[in-house]
Amino acid sequence: MMLRNLHEITSFFACLTRYAQTLTRLKEEVISYTFLRAGFGMMTLLLISCMAYAGTTNDRSNTVKLKPKVRESKIIKPMTTLSFETLRPFIKMSVILEDKKQFLNAPTVIAEDKNRIEGGPGTVLYVLGTQCREESAYGIYRAGRSYNHPCTGEKLGFEAISIGTAELNMPGNPAVFEVVTATESIEVGSRLLPSFASSLPSTLTIHPAKPLAEEGFILSVRDGINQAGRNQVVVISLGQREGLVAGDTLDIMQNGRKIVDPTSKGWRKCFVQLPDIRIGSLLVFQTYEKLSLGLILESTEIINLLDKVKSP
Repeated sequence: MMLRNLHEITSFFACLTRYAQTLTRLKEEVISYTFLRAGFGMMTLLLISCMAYAGTTNDRSNTVKLKPKVRESKIIKPMTTLSFETLRPFIKMSVILEDKKQFLNAPTVIAEDKNRIEGGPGTVLYVLGTQCREESAYGIYRAGRSYNHPCTGEKLGFEAISIGTAELNMPGNPAVFEVVTATESIEVGSRLLPSFASSLPSTLTIHPAKPLAEEGFILSVRDGINQAGRNQVVVISLGQREGLVAGDTLDIMQNGRKIVDPTSKGWRKCFVQLPDIRIGSLLVFQTYEKLSLGLILESTEIINLLDKVKSP
């Protein structure tokens, strides 16, 4: 009886061992299958990623990548149009010639009718040098001044200042003219030049000047000695060759002061050049090859000769 029970016990443990082995084998198979599925999934994803990258690389030239960012655009200001007649009360006309010789060779007043107020409207003028000219309207000018560049010394032109207008009554040599308008007394020796009023634009389109290669200088002040303010006319050392056109606006810059560096002492004292300061703006209304005439639109300080002008 005991042997029989021992045999049964042995058989029972043998069955348990085989069952445990079977469970272990099944567990290993399940784990292997799980890893196989995971590996297959990873391989599939890797393959899809490689294919997508290859497609992106091949079509890179046709692919637009959008990224969020701030996009800037210039604010286009509307252009302002100004009638030239609006400027006329502030402008005393003048003309820029190549040199003084050109002024001296112009038709010359040699005598006038003494029965009229000297140089006033209606005065008869006798003028030499108008032969072979077809114009009937002339401007009357007196000598102004020659202009040289303040840095290079280059001759920039000669200014003839308008003092009136006249109409041709009788051609000849001398020719007979009648004074139409006069802002100053017209004297013997004054010159006549064909009127350029018709060449002036009826309107000016005001806009900032295009970037200029160099800065200019204020060379003279009309009806002033060496200082200017709002609504005064100035001559500047920039012209058509620099790209200026009528209607351009320029900034007026005051030269920065040169000061002593407060941190330097004794023989090591150093000087510091302060930057230029904007003190106003001007409107270019007449341009020549090397010079231009401008009307000061605004000024925050007194404007002096040789103050700089530059594009805004």
